[in-house]
Amino acid sequence: MLPRGVNQTKNGTAEETAKSARNTALNLGVKTASVTTELVREWNDDGHLLDAADAAALDASDALVEERAYGEGIGAGVPLTDASVQAAAGAYLATRPLPGRVAAWSLGPGTGSPDGRTAVVVLTGQAQIPVVSPVLSAFGGGVSVTVTSSARSDLQP
Repeated sequence: MLPRGVNQTKNGTAEETAKSARNTALNLGVKTASVTTELVREWNDDGHLLDAADAAALDASDALVEERAYGEGIGAGVPLTDASVQAAAGAYLATRPLPGRVAAWSLGPGTGSPDGRTAVVVLTGQAQIPVVSPVLSAFGGGVSVTVTSSARSDLQP
């Protein structure tokens, strides 16, 4: 005798098998995402990428645009443009060595000055995470990590 609620028909067995397969795939996907998230969090705790973005934003926050400074005056802060922030941040990052677990980095979309006074640096790095990167190499490489930092140089009268 079968336990109550167990269906012995072919349709019931096929449905249960399909449901079990879906649940297994879902559980595997969630566990993989959790492990990857934890590894990226552990890697980023070192702060290498965020430190670089912070320093690049700070360096770019005083990238004075002379034409604007002489034409409009300085006012309460250093006048910036998207181009001046991108150039200063790029030049800064070019002088800084890549951290140990970062294969490459680049400035991302959004790097610039949204208000003409604040330097925003979006930095994307390809992280080489020891456990995950060998598995991901079949799919094109490491894990992409993006951080954003902003800095502002205000002037005191």
